[in-house]
Amino acid sequence: LCSPGNGTSFVKQTERMIESATNPVARLRTRYYFVVTQRTVTFTNNDFPFTSITISPGRTPSLKPPQLSNPPGSRENFIWPTMLTGEPFLFLIEATDHDGHVWPFHAPLMWVNAALVDGPEPGDPSIDAAYRDPALDRHRIPTDGKRFAYAPSTTPGDTSFETATLHLRGELKDNRITPHLVAADVTTPAAKALTPQAAGFTMRYRQDYVADGFASDPAPTDAQIFGEVVDLAKADDLDADASPNVYPGIGFGSTERSGGFIKPDQEIALLSRAKGTTGKLAAAAGAPGKFDPAEFLGDALPRLFGLFDLADVLGALGIDEMPAFVTETLGAVQSLLADVRALTDTIERAVADAQQVIDDAQAAGATAATWATDTVAQLEAIGAQLLGDVDALEAALLAMLDPTAPKDADAVRALFDPIQSAYGTIRGAVDTIALPPALATPLRRLVDGLAPYLETLDTLEDTVLSVISFLEGLDPENLEIRAKLDWSPPMVPWPDATHPVFSVREAEGGGLTISVEARVSAKSEPRVDVLAELRRFDLDLIAPDSLMALHFERLAFTAGSSRKPEVDVVFGGIEFLGPLSFIETLKEMIPFDGFSDPPFLDVSPAGVRAGFTLELPNIAVGVFALQNISLGADCSIPFLGKHLSIGFNFCTRERPFALTVTFIGGGGFVGLRLSPEGLDLLEMSLEAGARLAIDLGVASGSIEMMVGVYLRLEGDGGSLTGYIRIRGEVDVLGLISASIELLLEMIYDFGTGKLVGRATLTIEVEVFMFSFSVSTTVERQLAGSNGDPAFAELMDVAPDATSTRWSEYCASFAPTGAV
Repeated sequence: LCSPGNGTSFVKQTERMIESATNPVARLRTRYYFVVTQRTVTFTNNDFPFTSITISPGRTPSLKPPQLSNPPGSRENFIWPTMLTGEPFLFLIEATDHDGHVWPFHAPLMWVNAALVDGPEPGDPSIDAAYRDPALDRHRIPTDGKRFAYAPSTTPGDTSFETATLHLRGELKDNRITPHLVAADVTTPAAKALTPQAAGFTMRYRQDYVADGFASDPAPTDAQIFGEVVDLAKADDLDADASPNVYPGIGFGSTERSGGFIKPDQEIALLSRAKGTTGKLAAAAGAPGKFDPAEFLGDALPRLFGLFDLADVLGALGIDEMPAFVTETLGAVQSLLADVRALTDTIERAVADAQQVIDDAQAAGATAATWATDTVAQLEAIGAQLLGDVDALEAALLAMLDPTAPKDADAVRALFDPIQSAYGTIRGAVDTIALPPALATPLRRLVDGLAPYLETLDTLEDTVLSVISFLEGLDPENLEIRAKLDWSPPMVPWPDATHPVFSVREAEGGGLTISVEARVSAKSEPRVDVLAELRRFDLDLIAPDSLMALHFERLAFTAGSSRKPEVDVVFGGIEFLGPLSFIETLKEMIPFDGFSDPPFLDVSPAGVRAGFTLELPNIAVGVFALQNISLGADCSIPFLGKHLSIGFNFCTRERPFALTVTFIGGGGFVGLRLSPEGLDLLEMSLEAGARLAIDLGVASGSIEMMVGVYLRLEGDGGSLTGYIRIRGEVDVLGLISASIELLLEMIYDFGTGKLVGRATLTIEVEVFMFSFSVSTTVERQLAGSNGDPAFAELMDVAPDATSTRWSEYCASFAPTGAV
């Protein structure tokens, strides 16, 4: 059976059967079925997720003859077992994965004649071609999310992935059919836990793993990569390079489990037993001692407000400004490097000074110069050797900064021995050889200068070995692993210092702190606590054409595996600028600390929204009355897609303020929403008018006239509307009523420059429970044509006037009979 390779016999059984008891007739009846002679087969190839497969049932029910199967087959070649109903027969497959778990699922299998398997052509591709016939698509086996272990694991589950579909092929090799995994549609547990809606991805085995498998005793630095993310179409064609155009990722910051202003996405390109899912293989390391956050962290860099990468606002970083978990690991190495560099400088100075002593001796006398030259040459040779050994030690220590480099403790330990030996030789030469004072004094001084470094090599060696031991000890085999990240890097304005949209008040202690603590235990579920805090920063929306400056004291987000997410936003002030400076007078009325403990906090899968609405008391002085006054503000932090935005409103469209002066009244509202991208929406409406009413008992009536203006700016577009609304109504005994309304509007569109006039007349009549209304509208464009297509654009006229539509248009006006 292809592709598992279980031995199976095709049986054609013909027997004579007597039918009908009243008029017995003996007829020949033939039925076809399969008998699985090898129920279980085992596998040793690395490119298959199962170590053994057991097929059931041992004998199939009666099936269609080969020539009637779907598709038609031949017992000399291939047969797809087909039920009498025409559906493919589904075998029960019990597959044992690399962790020893047995997974049952059903799949159609293709029977292959043994003559082909044992045939003269060792690699006959026709079997795999028939099995992977794209018209049938039966080599794609749905597995309903079962979690297969795709490789031997060190910790249960570290090579397991939930699998939706297996894409298989069968290879004729060594007189048997061997199954291989072409690809698998899987989902990583991390992606599913952090982003439940995350789509899966397609993986296949890496060729180096297929050829060699895992090392029997992998080094701590061995990532143990066994799979890679691929494009399914390319993998189906068995392309060597099946890399997808876009890699999938884990959206850690795109859920409630991180801040809306922090979006650390992790790219998934490789599958590792030691590291889980990782990004693409890193390029060669940069210059020693330099730290490039973008290169080091790759696509895991957070995005602030979903607008710019964290790398865009990070200043030049040194090793001491790496994330805290890196600093704690490499801090001892950096102190060693400082000492080794000082030792190198001292040796170079000693060699230079020795040469100066020789020059001075030569000036004093030839005999002394020759004797001194021989002695100093010996010391200079030893110093050169010592310098080379120190250079080797420095190179070895710098290699420890590369997380991909092997950390060989024995090799580093061996570098200390020649340095100690060379130093002892120099010390002995200076102490025992009779040197003239002019030569001995500076040499003893230089050797004494080396002593603080060389005489503490034993301590340095112990420190280096302890650091290496720590690096090698970061192993998931421990009962509990705790990883903590504390990072507060320096920040720079974005996009530039001249007109920054984002800037941090560093003099006031502003900056970014990212703290993540994870605990993984063999006895409990993984736990993660996240703190993302941005302190004392300003957003200028949008510089250089500023409308609003937002001053934040704190924007913090905390979340954990065992508690709900919490958001804390503390405003330091709002400053209206440019065209909105007229609102500055309202600024003093807004309680900026309203967000610290907000009256409302909405957390949903879409994001977090915190804010307040402040009701103000009505004001009435004589004939003047101001009612229904409210102020509101909110901060919206979406988890997906959009950016952080700030909203402010003075009343709302649904609840405008009401202003009355004697019989003249009016109202309005102002609404504003901004984001780091700029102005999202500005709405403002003001209207005023008069109303007169009369009530005669059996009949009543009223008439009103309102004049208003409505401004709406949204993104790059907007409109300004002025209107007059006249309405009159009459009511008789509450049984019959009629009303008429005339609305005159003048609308100016900023984007197109058009001025449009519109008049709408509406008449409504109600009698008892019945009512009807009639409305008519007249619209005229008074000015502007920006944005309208030209005639040539409508007709799609080509530059050479050969367009089909243009030709048809010209032909329609040609004289009768003209060509």
